[in-house]
Amino acid sequence: SPSPLWNIMFLFTTVFFTIELLLQALLFHVRFFSHWGCLVDTVLIVMRLGREYSSLFEMKQQHLVLLNFLKVWRFARLLNSFIAIEKQKCIALRQKLKSQIESTNGWKEQALLSEDVAKVCNEEVKTLREALKIAAHDVAAAMLGKVNPELSQSIENGYEGDDSNSVQ
Repeated sequence: SPSPLWNIMFLFTTVFFTIELLLQALLFHVRFFSHWGCLVDTVLIVMRLGREYSSLFEMKQQHLVLLNFLKVWRFARLLNSFIAIEKQKCIALRQKLKSQIESTNGWKEQALLSEDVAKVCNEEVKTLREALKIAAHDVAAAMLGKVNPELSQSIENGYEGDDSNSVQ
């Protein structure tokens, strides 16, 4: 006769698997009975419940060994299904990361293009600043020429002869 600890463990697993089967039957309805794995699970649980709670099933030792083998097989099947679920999650995550990497590469290319545009714009801004300074200098010289023609002449001569005044 098995120890009381084994009986408690068998009872717990039987109750747990019975609840699991009932939930699957409620969830999947007719499809539950079309899956052979669910049918084997149902037979195992019914046999276990019959053995535990009724003296109608007198089983020989070889039948108990087969029943225990089927329980181990059922547990392995459950583990395999959990592994398959986690594998699917991993594949989905890998695809999501791959798409994020591809979108990141697109952003990187856009950033490089924007950087090139910014360099061209900076050079254009420098050129425009130099042109603005020259134009401002010319306007100032013209304005001074109306007020004082001699000062205007000296500024123009100083500007044309001295390249150090130009902005770099």
